[in-house]
Amino acid sequence: MLLVLIPWLITYGFRRKAAAPTQNLPLRWYIMTFLGIAVVAVLGLNVASVLIHSGPGPLAIATIFVLSFASVAFIATYSTFLLD
Repeated sequence: MLLVLIPWLITYGFRRKAAAPTQNLPLRWYIMTFLGIAVVAVLGLNVASVLIHSGPGPLAIATIFVLSFASVAFIATYSTFLLD
């Protein structure tokens, strides 16, 4: 999950700017990126078994985060794709 989530968080802003160069990044992108960094930190701590006991909880939270981020991004940009 970390191998997918980290590059995705890093490149999403660049890909969005390339797709819509005249638009600024919305506030939801900053919020979701900050939450993504927190999720990556918790997953890293779970893998290293530092401060928290290893278990499936952080992985479930990360999966829910990825699904919610993708759905928010899709719903927010769907109208733009319909116009093109």
